[in-house]
Amino acid sequence: MNRLRIDAHLDDQGTARATWLLEEAGRVSILDETVGRPQGLPVQALTGAFGRYARPLDEHYALPPLGEDDAVVRFSLPSGEAGGTALVRSFSFLGWGEVEPTEYLLYEVSGREPVCAPARLMSAALLALARAAERLREKP
Repeated sequence: MNRLRIDAHLDDQGTARATWLLEEAGRVSILDETVGRPQGLPVQALTGAFGRYARPLDEHYALPPLGEDDAVVRFSLPSGEAGGTALVRSFSFLGWGEVEPTEYLLYEVSGREPVCAPARLMSAALLALARAAERLREKP
């Protein structure tokens, strides 16, 4: 199983909780520790969310190469999409005038320009899409 922490927050009691993007046996899911169980996430929802909210990296910002111990989630794209596989990883960026770095998620597909989006925004969007997909699966 591959897993990537995409967000961390405090719950109502002040306990630190994380949100994880998971991949196991080709299936992608998201786990919000406040919910306590993984929710299936269609790959199309993941690619759609990055398509809507992510933007190309600034040309002056170079990410370090992917290390062997870096947390990443790899998954296969639907057969109609070029590139074959996608990769999601996180990075921190300290913007001008900021005191604390902001966490971003980077979405990489071979043959395409990498795009990134704020991790907190993507976490909220992906959780909402996973809940919607779950409701659709439960309908008779």
